[in-house]
Amino acid sequence: MKQKQPRSLLGDHIRGVVFGGMDGILTTFALLAAVAGSRQTSTSLIMVIGISTVIADALSMAAGEYLSAKAELEADPRGKVAASSDEPGPMEKAFAMFVAFSLFGSMPLLGFIAAASLSRLSPAFAASEVSNFFLSVIITAGTLFALGTVKSQFGAGVWWRSGLEVGAVRTTDFSHMNY
Repeated sequence: MKQKQPRSLLGDHIRGVVFGGMDGILTTFALLAAVAGSRQTSTSLIMVIGISTVIADALSMAAGEYLSAKAELEADPRGKVAASSDEPGPMEKAFAMFVAFSLFGSMPLLGFIAAASLSRLSPAFAASEVSNFFLSVIITAGTLFALGTVKSQFGAGVWWRSGLEVGAVRTTDFSHMNY
């Protein structure tokens, strides 16, 4: 009989990490793009909207993950899902989703945080909302690539291909946006 290899904690939650991470990146970036594109805003307003969006959406995604995992257990009359000792419970899945969404969803905000911090240090670093947005684009692209490399650690994919795949798949989501 073939013995099963123990999985890591991250490996137990790779679906939630990838799903929550990608949704967090896309949701936050799309909202920031819309707000920045309006040209009727400030860095502080973008920060308030971005942070509140990440928190509210992370809670929503965690609640959805909890309820769907619980429904999956309740719909399993023979207890096959529950009998699997390495299957995380609904609360653990919800927590992993919350952390992934919060962590990855915060990344598009970093461009605005960095720009605001640098402009306080010196007027020479003061940047326009457009340059703050492009810094956010660069950080978002890097975060998508990083999420793809994390994903590759639990499958058969090569890290750089997986990074490019996640970046390419999500970039198509952004391509329909008008700034």
